[in-house]
Amino acid sequence: MRIGGPTKYLIEIEETADIPKAYHFAAEKNLPVFILGGGANTIGHDEGFDGVIIKNTMTGIYDSDSECFSREHCARNELPKANQRGACAASPVTTGASVARSRENSFQVSVGDATNFKWSPPIDAVACEGYLGAPMSKPPVEIKLKEQKQECGATILGFLKNLSSQIKPDTPVVIAVPAWLRPDGTYSRLEILDFIKDMGYNVKDISREGLLYHRDDQIVARDIIILRKN
Repeated sequence: MRIGGPTKYLIEIEETADIPKAYHFAAEKNLPVFILGGGANTIGHDEGFDGVIIKNTMTGIYDSDSECFSREHCARNELPKANQRGACAASPVTTGASVARSRENSFQVSVGDATNFKWSPPIDAVACEGYLGAPMSKPPVEIKLKEQKQECGATILGFLKNLSSQIKPDTPVVIAVPAWLRPDGTYSRLEILDFIKDMGYNVKDISREGLLYHRDDQIVARDIIILRKN
């Protein structure tokens, strides 16, 4: 296992204007497209990828309008507006990104502060990953763990409070929040469920143990919480 091979083309996206250009390039050459984020949890085939990999490198906060794009429109180097929008996947970090998919298979990409951002309705479902805190190579000492819990908890609760006012009752929300490895091999979770309930969410009453995702060498795990708006 050599874990990965070459790609024909790699395009790094530095601003939203680069997105239709990248799709236009791939369409002109009639090549498949693979969208790559930071590259975590991604393994390439040893034979490589005979197409165009589009890597998102955008950072910062900016205002976005209500325009949407689809592959067909990007091939024409256009950014048309969509009439209908469906499920929204929001990344609840201080500088967050969200993608709203319409019934016409087009997408609206937005970037902003997830604690006060206003998404375009309707939002049928939400699937997201919260702020996971600082990267770590070993289990944190107690004072560092406390600081990380306070920072991550405040950001995630701020997002959920903002979201609560924008979704209808019974809207499903699935969010991954951090949990930290301790020296004894257990994971310490964020104690935020009571706060979430106070915001008008119903926490799904199932065993928590099966919803903790981590690799063997991973210090910060993903604790998956399933909610519904009351």
